[in-house]
Amino acid sequence: MTPGSGRSTTLASLAVSLLASGTRLVVLTPRDSPLRALEAHPGVQLLASRAPTEAEFAAAVGAGSGPRVVLVDDADLLPLPGIDQDLRALVGSGRERGIGVAAAATGDTMAGARGWLSALKRQRKGVLLDPQSLMEGDVLGVRLTHAQLRNRRPGRGLTVDPRSGELISVQIPQTDLG
Repeated sequence: MTPGSGRSTTLASLAVSLLASGTRLVVLTPRDSPLRALEAHPGVQLLASRAPTEAEFAAAVGAGSGPRVVLVDDADLLPLPGIDQDLRALVGSGRERGIGVAAAATGDTMAGARGWLSALKRQRKGVLLDPQSLMEGDVLGVRLTHAQLRNRRPGRGLTVDPRSGELISVQIPQTDLG
């Protein structure tokens, strides 16, 4: 997945939708990201460090009440072990506590995922943006076709329809957080 493929834009669109529904966010951005513009929003806890501590992460996730989602931009830059165990626990059982996890990472990172990203990959849910190889469909548990690779377009992603299990193309809305 190349720079400019839409990972941060997709997370930004998700963030706007979640905030509009009253869901609180914990946003991890180990490098500069458009998601940092959410820092002033009262429903957002921003962790902009390359290596947030377990205490910082626990405080951010535990702040407030109600449903919340952890958004991780550039997930491939978070070092292991760091908060790996905390993120792995949220991926595994966070739903029971009203906590979701969504991350943006490269196809190469997800192909060789370790730690919490491996647990996230096993969920087989997500959006593929600008896939470069047939193997990238494995992240979602599907096989891509040559036609799907040839027909990829900016502003669109591929995801799996939860009802049919079919791979579908979805529009990624442009979101300006600034």
